[in-house]
Amino acid sequence: MEAVLASGIFDRAPLLSRFFVYICEKYFAGKADEIKEYTIATEALGRPPDFDHSQDSIVRVQAHRLRRRLKQYYEGRGAGHELRIEIPSGQYAPVFRRVRGIGSPAAPPPVAGAVHQGRANTRRWLLAAVTAAIIVTAGATIQLVVPRDSTSQADAVFARSSASEPPNAIRIASGHEGIWFPDNLGRIWGADRYFTGGRRMATVLPEELAGLSPKLFSAARVGQFEYAIPLEPGLYELRLYFADIEAKPPKDFDILVNGEPILQFVDIAGDAGGKSTADVRVFTGLEPAADGRLHLSVARVDGILHGLEILPAFEKGMWPIRILAGQESGHHDSAGHFWSPDHYYRGGRTSLRSQCVSGTPDPNLYLGERYGRFCYVLPAAPGRYRLRLRFAETWFKPGNPRGSGSGMRVFDVVCNGVKLLEGFDIAASAGGSDRAVVKEFRGLEPDANGKIVIQFTPIRNEACVNAIELVPDSGA
Repeated sequence: MEAVLASGIFDRAPLLSRFFVYICEKYFAGKADEIKEYTIATEALGRPPDFDHSQDSIVRVQAHRLRRRLKQYYEGRGAGHELRIEIPSGQYAPVFRRVRGIGSPAAPPPVAGAVHQGRANTRRWLLAAVTAAIIVTAGATIQLVVPRDSTSQADAVFARSSASEPPNAIRIASGHEGIWFPDNLGRIWGADRYFTGGRRMATVLPEELAGLSPKLFSAARVGQFEYAIPLEPGLYELRLYFADIEAKPPKDFDILVNGEPILQFVDIAGDAGGKSTADVRVFTGLEPAADGRLHLSVARVDGILHGLEILPAFEKGMWPIRILAGQESGHHDSAGHFWSPDHYYRGGRTSLRSQCVSGTPDPNLYLGERYGRFCYVLPAAPGRYRLRLRFAETWFKPGNPRGSGSGMRVFDVVCNGVKLLEGFDIAASAGGSDRAVVKEFRGLEPDANGKIVIQFTPIRNEACVNAIELVPDSGA
């Protein structure tokens, strides 16, 4: 399973990734009989409790796509795998099939995803055998780049997420136990590891976390603790994930890397800027200590951490942020850059369009929009940045009984208190409806909380945006 995820076949398909991991997790837990169309839709694909399969075919469509991608994978890059994962037509539970003539003189019959409830001992044996086989297969297929010592390789998870980030990123879900999981952006998080001290704590989830994975924030490591993460020599980017979701969140704790403070007097509630709000902090230019490990510690008073990421350094600073407003799936543009599903937002509503936008080589970037009164809170390491906002007027156009043309939608855009656009009119700027327009701003710097906050304030009708791009601006 790990080998399939790391192959990149789900890079542009976070829904398929969540579908795939969900059904495998259920199988590993001995709950294959719970893999139903309704549970997949509501627990893996984000459909509401009133999901009706007769009105919504998302599970059947995604299952068809998953079968096709697995078939393509095992016919290509995964052709040498002895153990293969299949989703038989007419069911959603996975089957683990051993292929004759590849590394084994004899092939046992397929291991069905639905194990008979009355054979508990057999099921436990099968789960152990399949899990061991998967670990062996994955270990022979994936290059684990970062760990130095052999004891850490078994629990290290390095998942390929998208073309916007390297395939050997380390993601640790603090306080989480057991198997790893994908987040809303298709990135894979591993269980808690490399730590000493502190304690695990389950946390109460809010309904909204700005498009970030609720599961990541369902547990945390609290107290005074340290992570010692093995790394190859070089520079790295570090991301820390917090959330103000406790009745009395920890306040005024310090975070150190290799003994040097990178955050002091952390106040999650104040830093996040709102209750039940996710907070992400980014740091660049970090490197392992003399012992080959990055030491991250919470000191002075008890603190809390929900997750951490370590990525090899981007050549120009922080890894770029590219967001498709209102869209649930990622997309590669004509230049090969990956745009993530909508996240880091606060407020507003979303809409998807089907018409083609002209004046751009990448009309798919304009298929979704966030509109209303809203903002995006982008985490940023110290430095200067270039911001590009993409717009297209796809609502107020000929045929709309409410009106069309310039003057129908007017709004302001403010970044960290500085007005970037005043009285902005998309249709007037683009020269009509269904036409793309890009506004670029250079030399932007994060605020004292390590954020670039972009506020959209309506003047007439609703403000809106289609896509947001934040990249290091080394020339500013």
